[in-house]
Amino acid sequence: MARRVTAAEEWRLIPLDAFDGPENMAIDEALLTLVGEGVSPPTVRFYTWRAPWISLGTGQPAGDLDREAVAARGWGVLRRSSGGTAVLHQGQLGYAVILPANHPLWEGDLASSYRRLAEPLAFGFNRLGVHVDPAPPSLKTEFAASAPPIASRVCFSALGPYELLDQRGRKIIGNSQIRRRASALQHGTIQVVGSQNQLAEILSTASDADRSDLAAYLTGHVGSVEEAAGRCLSPAQIAGALVAAFADLLGLCLVEGSLTPAERTLADELVRTKYGDPSWTYRR
Repeated sequence: MARRVTAAEEWRLIPLDAFDGPENMAIDEALLTLVGEGVSPPTVRFYTWRAPWISLGTGQPAGDLDREAVAARGWGVLRRSSGGTAVLHQGQLGYAVILPANHPLWEGDLASSYRRLAEPLAFGFNRLGVHVDPAPPSLKTEFAASAPPIASRVCFSALGPYELLDQRGRKIIGNSQIRRRASALQHGTIQVVGSQNQLAEILSTASDADRSDLAAYLTGHVGSVEEAAGRCLSPAQIAGALVAAFADLLGLCLVEGSLTPAERTLADELVRTKYGDPSWTYRR
């Protein structure tokens, strides 16, 4: 069970909002920095993407993508500060939890912290009538057993610790963490509608057979909240259920707030110098 925090503990809730891709990643990093400096409070935020974006993992070669194919679709490309490989941000709800590094939710190894945060996520979905289960680390090898080699370029093709699976065993959420000396962040993408299949069309040096194999693999291994629920659920409905689950399961007092001027200033700087800068995106 996730460790219940003290009844007096407050986190700031930044309600659901839509941003461009670079803004989303810059806001996450600005919060990570300022929570670590003690300037900003523990925070959870929810967000969507104004247009389709592909995010590369921090160490992923940009050459994994066919840039002409991406441009032809009008998609943006950015690089995350967290690990993993390519994610297509379309039809998704994003979330981020940013806490001081000494918070009890981060205690132990990475898998332990992923497990603790998976519990309120799963609880929120289940209270919406969407049956999901956190996947134990032991399922990782089995999940990827039939993956074609090219799947290594796509984040949703692999299974991280305690990511959520629908009743058909398909992944509907991908998570990643950034750990710093004074603060840590977990952010993730929830596939509300659609899939990750279109990534098969924009990977570089891939044959038609490779693309077909990857698309088929992703169809069988990536689901959506809409499919799992059997009905339409908006990002706002899902975010509301997850907020309630964090409050109830962890015993939090979530106080609605907004970005501070300091956070906005730092986020704007990070968009200019990092997430919106092609030299950052294509540095590898």
